[in-house]
Amino acid sequence: MTIHKANLVVITVHKGPIQKLKNTLRSIDTQICVPYRNIVIAKNISLYQIANFKKKNRIFILNKDKSIYNAMNIGLRNTIRNDKFIIFLNSGDTFFDKKVIFDVKKYFMQNIPIVGRQILRYNKNFYSIRKYFANKNDYLPHGSFFCPPRAMHSASKSIKFDEKHKIDADGIWMKEVISACKNNFKKINTTVSVLELGGISTNPSASTALHYAKINFYSSIKEFIKFILRLTVGNNLYYKIIYFFKYKHVKKEI
Repeated sequence: MTIHKANLVVITVHKGPIQKLKNTLRSIDTQICVPYRNIVIAKNISLYQIANFKKKNRIFILNKDKSIYNAMNIGLRNTIRNDKFIIFLNSGDTFFDKKVIFDVKKYFMQNIPIVGRQILRYNKNFYSIRKYFANKNDYLPHGSFFCPPRAMHSASKSIKFDEKHKIDADGIWMKEVISACKNNFKKINTTVSVLELGGISTNPSASTALHYAKINFYSSIKEFIKFILRLTVGNNLYYKIIYFFKYKHVKKEI
């Protein structure tokens, strides 16, 4: 199959309730501008469901992935050097509104990574970050990170997600992409996406605590305390507590 270049490639990894994927694909399909290609790497999805979501510019890859980062690497392998930009919008996450890509496309000509804002959501609670990131060493939201494929292909080695990292491979990948662009990236104030809390990167667990133990003892202790707190008070109160200082609670998507 011949793959034609696109101004934007949206990669979506799906594993879970089909309604989450439906919400994500609807937010992609309602964008008001720029030709795009949507690559969906899906697990546990029927051919009937694929037929309902089928579009000319969307391809489905059925995959029994080893991990979310394995699936995200499959998405990267299905992009081409001449694509303008790539963004990951995984199942359950959505673009902030219909004008996101319209607002961001003016920066595409710079051909360097673009990093926007992201809102976090848990049920009907929304959180907006209080302090915007200052440099590449701060937390970078992959759902608001536009990557130029040329940065990955022009490096001395192909830049992909390191699947040995169970939690933070996306953060490492984004920093490597920025480094390949000689540390140049564009920070914008546009709110790009809404991230649904509850995934492996936002849900502390015993396994994530053990993962951090290999990196930093202090981080491991902090993760274990968060894990106990979540078990004690439940997800809803946990997110209200844990995101109080770093994020501000908002009543609706701003």
